Amino acid sequence: MSFCFQTKAGFCEHYSSSFTFMMRAAGIPARVVAGYQGGELSQGGDVWEVRQKDAHAWTEVWLEGQGWVRVDPTSFVAPERVEQGMNAMTQQQGAAMFGSGASAQISYQQYQMLQTLRRLSDQASYYWQKDVVGYDQDKQADSLLKWFNISSIMQQVIWLAASAIIVMTTLVFIIWRRRRKRWHPADLPLAQLSKHVGKRDKLLAREDHEGQLAWLERLASAIDSRLNDDTRRHASHLTDSENPIAIQTKLIEIKQNYRQLRYGRLSNLDTNHSEYQKLLKQLKRMCANYCNVLMDGVDNLSEIKDADAWICSKYQ
Repeated sequence: MSFCFQTKAGFCEHYSSSFTFMMRAAGIPARVVAGYQGGELSQGGDVWEVRQKDAHAWTEVWLEGQGWVRVDPTSFVAPERVEQGMNAMTQQQGAAMFGSGASAQISYQQYQMLQTLRRLSDQASYYWQKDVVGYDQDKQADSLLKWFNISSIMQQVIWLAASAIIVMTTLVFIIWRRRRKRWHPADLPLAQLSKHVGKRDKLLAREDHEGQLAWLERLASAIDSRLNDDTRRHASHLTDSENPIAIQTKLIEIKQNYRQLRYGRLSNLDTNHSEYQKLLKQLKRMCANYCNVLMDGVDNLSEIKDADAWICSKYQ
């Protein structure tokens, strides 16, 4: 009643509820109906977008011989709201909705831009729900087949095999990258050394479960086990690649450098530190230079049976 006799201003639900009250007071059956009026057609022209701002309320009255008849009291007060809808009213009023002046025009332009972005977002969300989420498994598969223009069974098999190969290749690459990243900079030179030594004798290569220092110890022990007293006695007459004692000395130097980089004072420095890089380059150079020496030495040790006879044959 306050709406009818005091405020006399409100929204569609105020007009419809007041009109319904008066119809019932006059003995005419009436009811309030709430729904939506208007909306916005999508750019594709196949979807109507109805939002909360399009909500509307009206009245239905019961007339003898006609049944329920719709009566919209809002149309008598604001016919443009009913006939045009909120979108048309907004476009018609333009910047006036935000006041006057340049700031109002800027605000209206920002409003239009946001409305355009909202429409694009809503349209993308609608088609995603309609074509993907709302589809069952068979319809989703059909959509994918149509998207990739796959019609025959053979094409499906080829695409399935290609997809499996791509997935497996990607997984292998990721695993390889992660495994490669686990290498410490000081481990890489020894890894290369182990790779080359393993080409001559697989038993001397480093095992996956074996630490670098443990492998160097095992390599030194393997070389030492192939020595005999004669070989040790004539070591001064041999070259570095023929001298097992020299080979062991070089292994000790490599081990010392590696221990400093991994567990010594330098291990607390950043790997890009100049002092660290200097010793790391030295380790790389030692491993590269001694690689052939180590491998040739391993081969020579297996050939030396009688050191005296072997030296005589070498220097006769």
